[in-house]
Amino acid sequence: MRKPTPFFVSTLSLLLFLSLTFAACGRSSVPSSAGTAPSGDPVNQVYALAWSPNGTDLATGGKNGVIQVWNTKSKTLLAAPEKRFGGVYALAWSPDGTRLASGGQDQIIHLWNPMTGKQLVTYRSTFSTGAVLAVAWSPDGSYLASGSNNGIVQVWDTRTHMLVLAYSNFSGEDEVTHLAWSPDGQLLASASTDRTVHIWSIKTGAPLLSYRRHRDEVWSVAWSPNGRYLASASWDGTVQVWDARTGRTRLTYQGHTAGVWAVAWSPDGRRVMIGQCRCGML
Repeated sequence: MRKPTPFFVSTLSLLLFLSLTFAACGRSSVPSSAGTAPSGDPVNQVYALAWSPNGTDLATGGKNGVIQVWNTKSKTLLAAPEKRFGGVYALAWSPDGTRLASGGQDQIIHLWNPMTGKQLVTYRSTFSTGAVLAVAWSPDGSYLASGSNNGIVQVWDTRTHMLVLAYSNFSGEDEVTHLAWSPDGQLLASASTDRTVHIWSIKTGAPLLSYRRHRDEVWSVAWSPNGRYLASASWDGTVQVWDARTGRTRLTYQGHTAGVWAVAWSPDGRRVMIGQCRCGML
């Protein structure tokens, strides 16, 4: 299983101000060892960060299976849900900020109360046995999507807690690396290590379009604010902007000297920010 090389965090102040650097860049498996903090405790390698909708609270999760929720204004720990087996690879707040979803090595999606740390519910499919690498809430919070390292995308109804859709358009060796809902909540985009981005219909469960213009693994995908375009970032060193209806490429940003791990649109839809695997460069 491949994961981006983790952020290496040595102090709380570094984490809260997001002064994070990559320990190294590459597509190797999750490291088996970590450094030692001045306190004597192992340094946690942080695989997941998620800001609350209010922009004040920050959730972290990493190799040691610990999830923590921090208030970045007071620099205080608000909650620390029960430690899970294995690493935490994905975190996402519900749109109303009342629930925190986590996924990781234990193959289970957990929903937590982020203020108390109490576990609310767990989701686990009977046919998907892969580690959970991505979780994403629909814009209205009614659905939660998860992606695993066995190529399975699942959608859960967070009101009934039932699995409502399951997608697979990959071989068993391909990993779902990222998920993104369209602004209207009707479509779900998935990025994967098979070099493609797939768009799925939530109403029908059918694949609507597969974008196959990247030459290497795709690690991030993001919808434009108006829902017309998608930007995808790949280890091939490019970020491509394309029409979500036709799959036609509109722009290609290239010339990067390393793989691109992350992509995000500005709120006005006029700019695209990327995260490159070059010592945490933006």
